[in-house]
Amino acid sequence: MEADKWGDRLQRFSELVMNVILLGFFWTLTSLGIVTVGASCTALNASMRSYLLEKDKQPLKTYFRTFKEHFKVSTLVWLLHLLIIVVLAVDFLYYSVGETTGDSLATAAVCVLLTMLAFEMSVVFACIVQYRLDSVKKVFSRAFDFAFRCFRESLEMLFITATVLVAGVFLFRGILPFAMGIITCVNWKILPGAFQRYHTKTLATLQAEASLKSKKEK
Repeated sequence: MEADKWGDRLQRFSELVMNVILLGFFWTLTSLGIVTVGASCTALNASMRSYLLEKDKQPLKTYFRTFKEHFKVSTLVWLLHLLIIVVLAVDFLYYSVGETTGDSLATAAVCVLLTMLAFEMSVVFACIVQYRLDSVKKVFSRAFDFAFRCFRESLEMLFITATVLVAGVFLFRGILPFAMGIITCVNWKILPGAFQRYHTKTLATLQAEASLKSKKEK
């Protein structure tokens, strides 16, 4: 009986490793064009979510279906992020070499904006999947709101992303082709609880606003 239990655990773990590697590899493959990175991130989040939470036996099929369904909005969101990153990076390089107080303040402001963007980017594609968002405005609004209402979880996911990528670059370069699979798998261990906490906070805010509005009307 105990042997069967360990056998089942080993089988589930082997299946998890295989799917993480496979999905991570296909993320890398479908992201080679750079422009398609956004659609690849959304597809990876959708397939990992369905595999981990819904016990999907065909996550690769989910990957390509989601890639096609959310291609437009995901690509627009990604390209806008890319444009913002480039503009902020140029601003940082320009102001960081300055010697005036204004240059120092501008550099600090750019660093703050980049940090905010990093938090938002850690959850943006998961939000597209979770809430089936179909417009760029809705995506940015929900992602920023979620990232800062669930600040701790966003920070944890940023730390996980940085740790895996640094380990891949400096220690285990063999994991780089499927690093995003590892990152997304770990993130979806955090995200269900984060989404639940976000819903609770959002509901509390709406109730408080309704109560305040009711008092004003009286």
